[in-house]
Amino acid sequence: MVATRDPYTDVLDVYLSTQSPNLARDLLGEVLGVSVDKIRVRVPDVGVVSGNKFDFYAEEVVASILSKQTGRPVKLIEDRLESFVANAHSREQKIEVSIAAKNDGTITGLRSTVYAVLGGQLATVGIGPNWLTAALIAGPYDIANVESSVVGVVTNRSPYGSYRGWGQPKANFVHERMVDLLARKLGMDSIAVRSRNLIAPDAFPYPSPVFFYDGGRYQTCMDPATDEVASRKWVARRDEARAQGRHLGIGYSFHVEITAPGPTRIMNMAGLQHSSFDEEVVRIDSSGGVTVYTGQSALGRGHPDRPRPGLQAESLGVPLETVTVVVGDTDTCAFTGYGTGGSRAAALGGAAVIRASGRLKEKVLRIAGHMLEADPKDLEISDGIISIAGVPGRSITMAEIGDASYRRINGRLPEGESPTLEERDVFDPDNVAFSYGCTAVLAEVDTETGVVTLVEYLMAHDCGTVINPTIVDGQIRGGAAQAIGGALYEELVYGPDGQIQTTTFMDYLIPTASEIPDMDILHMETPAEHIPGGFKGVGEGGTIGGAAAIAGAVDDALSEAGVFTTSLPITPPRLLAAMKAGAAQR
Repeated sequence: MVATRDPYTDVLDVYLSTQSPNLARDLLGEVLGVSVDKIRVRVPDVGVVSGNKFDFYAEEVVASILSKQTGRPVKLIEDRLESFVANAHSREQKIEVSIAAKNDGTITGLRSTVYAVLGGQLATVGIGPNWLTAALIAGPYDIANVESSVVGVVTNRSPYGSYRGWGQPKANFVHERMVDLLARKLGMDSIAVRSRNLIAPDAFPYPSPVFFYDGGRYQTCMDPATDEVASRKWVARRDEARAQGRHLGIGYSFHVEITAPGPTRIMNMAGLQHSSFDEEVVRIDSSGGVTVYTGQSALGRGHPDRPRPGLQAESLGVPLETVTVVVGDTDTCAFTGYGTGGSRAAALGGAAVIRASGRLKEKVLRIAGHMLEADPKDLEISDGIISIAGVPGRSITMAEIGDASYRRINGRLPEGESPTLEERDVFDPDNVAFSYGCTAVLAEVDTETGVVTLVEYLMAHDCGTVINPTIVDGQIRGGAAQAIGGALYEELVYGPDGQIQTTTFMDYLIPTASEIPDMDILHMETPAEHIPGGFKGVGEGGTIGGAAAIAGAVDDALSEAGVFTTSLPITPPRLLAAMKAGAAQR
């Protein structure tokens, strides 16, 4: 971060690595008592953030104040130790849960209490992620009776904040572990228990305890995963390994992912003190070039350079290389209250782009129809050329349309048509959208060392309309890598004096390429009916379901030892202790 207070204009100019430029500007203005027209937030390419750069930090305020006091730019630099101490921590919870079920595996009730480790003060999102854990504790299952509460616990640790998946990975871990435990108690196959309880397609829109699930084909999504497991002969390989004295196991997890937040009014009612709509501006200039102005940030996930230009090129019929996306400046870009997070960029931003582009295309065709003396309904646009369908040689270029709209207007612009080519759209959906998927893991456990090796990893997934398959696959794989880290390696350790012990990557283990197995992803597409384009989010799905599937695979590998995993990460010392305890009980 670099904060500069101009002594002549009294404008605070902030270069900030954030997911939410408009929110950061508004919060700075609120805290400093400064009108937002005196604050400019500029955001370079942020890179992958996974939530921590959504939050608003006190150091950003301090740097801004110091710039005013000194009359000089103030730069904030954070080293690794400071990052571990000052950045929001986002995973630790303790959850007590119980379920009621029939002998056939039908779950009739679920009760839980989420204990939230909030740190010494509330962060930007406060207890929000823990609330979401409680809200989605039933996951994809049709459970008639659900009761869930949240208890906030204040500690001397770092504030609790945003991280990929928010509270959803913990909710998924709970309901998937309980399904596995129920299957074990009843002597049933865990997939059969899942199938019995999944929400049926004709039950949508489904009223969960908090949200309306917009739509889904859960069983249809789980079947490809189980079919692929069968085709790869995982069961036979597991049994053969056991005969050789090795310990292979298979684990499953079915997840839902809340995406596309807004709706603003509902989220305001829930306590969120800022908007969550998305605004997009689409402009064609005098030379026929297309520019999109967005309040989203560039997080290395593709939307500044691929999906939005792709949507523009498809919607307007122009070459991809003629489309430019402008991001990262509150003075010039559109307003996006929530920012880039919550798996919302494509769903909300993409929908706004489609609606704005549709209106802009209609204007282009009206102008072209006037210039070609043709009915706009008879025109088509392809590769930046507007032509009369079925009439070769009768065409004009997008550049000529641009020239007619901005420069040489007389005689070329229809009577009553306003000059310039620009459309603005604000999209605030009526409901969130739920993506979903099934994760399957084949893992091997070394019972001498407690080391877990992931052998194969696959996921069937439905995120609505897929804009760019390569980016979707990358999102899922990256999320799964983070799930693997949380399941097996990553942990913030505090000493008895309350001081953090994990201060470098020598202490805080993260998976490398050597620990990440090959992944296969199977796609379904069930468009969201209430979102133009049918887009749902995909940014967090890979993270949500991975840990529960890994835990299930570990337990299956150690079924003879009576191990049942209830906490993460599954480190070798913990696993060896669990094996010893399981052996003692048997």
